[in-house]
Amino acid sequence: MHTDHGTPALRFKIPPLWKRVAAEFLDFFLLFITKLVVTIFFVEYVGLVDLHHYDFEYLMTTDMDYNTAFTMTSELVAMEIVNRVFICIFETLCLRKGLGGTVGGTTPGKRILGLKVISCREVSSLLGRKVLVIPAGNIGTWK
Repeated sequence: MHTDHGTPALRFKIPPLWKRVAAEFLDFFLLFITKLVVTIFFVEYVGLVDLHHYDFEYLMTTDMDYNTAFTMTSELVAMEIVNRVFICIFETLCLRKGLGGTVGGTTPGKRILGLKVISCREVSSLLGRKVLVIPAGNIGTWK
């Protein structure tokens, strides 16, 4: 179906809340495992975090001064920034375009549950949970 302006208009069914929550949980679980792997890589091979600072016995026997607390905090913040950047790149690459010519991008959780993310300028409600999306397309990288 096309609109008066020649732009593609597609009909979609809005997924139920449980499907969206389940997809988010699957994505969270996958990214959590990935975060663990990235963290272990940076701790073991890059040396971004000094594990000696986080030894429970060391913390209990050492007077915590400002420099030690700042070092621990800055290491954790740096590690969290690395993880956030990795997650943003991962989700951007997943959502930027559909697979196999389909309209809409998917994260792994959305793909498993048959959901997709699409871009549009206008949404018209139809009967039930169905909508008409104009123009339906991939969200792209820079949109």
